[in-house]
Amino acid sequence: MVALAGRTSMRRSIAPMKAQKKISGLLASITGALGQLFGKFWGDPTPPELPEPSEPPVPEEEPEVEIEDPAPKRLVESRRISDQALCVDHLALIPETYPFREGPLAMFEDVEGQISDVFRRELARLGGIKMKIVLIAHMYRFVQVGRFLNRRIDEDIAFPSEILDIIRQDRIEQTVSWQYNEILDKIDEMKQNQHSGWIYEYGKKIYLEISAYQPLRDERCFEVCLKAYLASEEACRQGTRARNLHDVSRLRHFDNILDFSGINFPATLRDIDIFEENNPSFSVNVFYPAPLKNDKEQATRKLDPLHISEYNYQREHLVDLILFTEGEEDLRDRRNINDIPDGLNTHYCLINGENGWNQIMRTWNKHHGRKYFCRHCMIPPFTKLDLLQEHIEHNCHGRNNPNAGQREIFPEKGMHIMKFKNYGTMENVPFYFVKDLEADSDPVEKNIVNEKTIKLQKQKPNSYGYTLIQMDGKLAKEVVRRTLNSIAESWESMQRDLEEIIKPKLRNPEKIIMTERDWQTHKSAIRCGAHHGCVKIKCEATEENLSEAVYCTEGLSIEEEDTFKKATKCCLCKMSLRADINDNRVRDHDHFTGKYRGPAHRRCNLLLRIKPDEIKIPLIYHGGKHYDFHHEVWELGLVSEDKIEIIADNMENYKTIIIGQIKFIDSCQFQFPSLEKVASNLCGQEKTPEQLVKCFPIMTQSIP
Repeated sequence: MVALAGRTSMRRSIAPMKAQKKISGLLASITGALGQLFGKFWGDPTPPELPEPSEPPVPEEEPEVEIEDPAPKRLVESRRISDQALCVDHLALIPETYPFREGPLAMFEDVEGQISDVFRRELARLGGIKMKIVLIAHMYRFVQVGRFLNRRIDEDIAFPSEILDIIRQDRIEQTVSWQYNEILDKIDEMKQNQHSGWIYEYGKKIYLEISAYQPLRDERCFEVCLKAYLASEEACRQGTRARNLHDVSRLRHFDNILDFSGINFPATLRDIDIFEENNPSFSVNVFYPAPLKNDKEQATRKLDPLHISEYNYQREHLVDLILFTEGEEDLRDRRNINDIPDGLNTHYCLINGENGWNQIMRTWNKHHGRKYFCRHCMIPPFTKLDLLQEHIEHNCHGRNNPNAGQREIFPEKGMHIMKFKNYGTMENVPFYFVKDLEADSDPVEKNIVNEKTIKLQKQKPNSYGYTLIQMDGKLAKEVVRRTLNSIAESWESMQRDLEEIIKPKLRNPEKIIMTERDWQTHKSAIRCGAHHGCVKIKCEATEENLSEAVYCTEGLSIEEEDTFKKATKCCLCKMSLRADINDNRVRDHDHFTGKYRGPAHRRCNLLLRIKPDEIKIPLIYHGGKHYDFHHEVWELGLVSEDKIEIIADNMENYKTIIIGQIKFIDSCQFQFPSLEKVASNLCGQEKTPEQLVKCFPIMTQSIP
């Protein structure tokens, strides 16, 4: 087991600096009084009064606490100054025996959960925190001394992340991932800088700096924006410039003009409709900032409409607002944008007339003069006011549909052609069930005669049987049981198989097994993997040192090396690899057999990643659509607490049923010929038991 020793410290003020000898006694008494005051506040013992030394004393470093029974994934606090501290630092010392010490990415992935737990605990205590992660890394470089001698220089270098604030528990993992990826980018940037020469050797310490954070509360910003609009209009009529629009005390004389009755603050989009009903001379539009994707930093934004008033250009006052939401919450993804959750922080900002729109739209097109904007159709702005008025009267598609606010978004260059990208659906399922039910036909005691149907018998399941098969064709489990409670027992048995057989196998994939020839193919590939349409060129991989291959199991002769074919395409997307960047190419392999399948893009390989807790395992019935599914759905609605999702043909027949992680499908839906025709095609001319065994190898595994 690996021990991560730890301790905590707190950032506090230092005692007064050196004083003159004449007033040293007075300052000592003042320092003692302040020490007693702050000692009571932080819960720390009061430090004794000490005479002023000739030199500043060096504080003794706290001894590290050894953990008696350490776990490999823990951040431990050795001492805590006070549970009421508003600023707390956590320190984790990385021991020499830590296995991920030399890999910063693996190290952060290993302790990411513990870092999140620390932030989660402090967030629950403080209500809001500002946090920063600092990695102290040991790095070295060589400096030329003289003509033939190089001297090694070792130094501990700090790599801090950006200080981020957070007030929601569900954003902690995302924020921690953002911070440590920023640290990794700084390390890579230093390593790739040819002039620095620094090389990362291992990590020494991880600091977590945490401070209390209390965001500003402004629940009535909607009211302030409307009053600021009136103040701006009043200043415009007087021929003066509006100033201090954010000062609430200067806006109080507008209280009698606006009617906010029936509106709950903070105001939602539904409250804006109430405001327009209470104030017949106002129309209010609300926009949402949308980031633009470009090659530069995503600093530029355009506005998407959230609420477009049906009274635009019909009332005296036209007010435009921007609604900002906390974090990356996107209201456009909601079915009803009015359903803003209570815990979500929102803020309204006023677009101050045409001048405000000109500042926002200065990058929307290349026109540098005044721009005029249509709130309905969100097309590029007009250069003249009469063009906008003509557009509103005759050409605007929002005239007949007042709430049809939208913005046209054109695809980026190179992204305007639709291509298949969901390569994860091309992978065979790792496991699947094959199941069948048997039922008794019990006579109905009293024949219930309806208009069109006479009920004579009732089907009641009496037994079940299923097999669990791996993707390589091996039989993982077989169950045959006769019981009156067939549906419930079979469901519980399959759920146990899911937890005990399927998920452990998916969480522990087989390591890649590569022959030397596979290793050469991977090292020399310039295109992402499959061999369709390869370019046959001379292979230079034979000149490389193959000792780097970790999983080499068999060798190649010289003749085999000479006949080697250089892979030129990806085994998934068939697109070219960037040969100058090795990080773009990864070794794709079968997680069940470990067999190497070819070089692939990193992003393509990640699309094949299997998530054990989300994957859907097929349960195959033959003819289940018209019979077996009826028994399953009738009882599983009472047995399972998972949501039932269906794809229905009609009210009675279902193509697919999904319950939890089990997906019911009917093999007859994928089989066009009859079962008799399929069996005859498999057997061929020689219909012997030996041939039948070859046709149905899985079925014969259970035959003695």
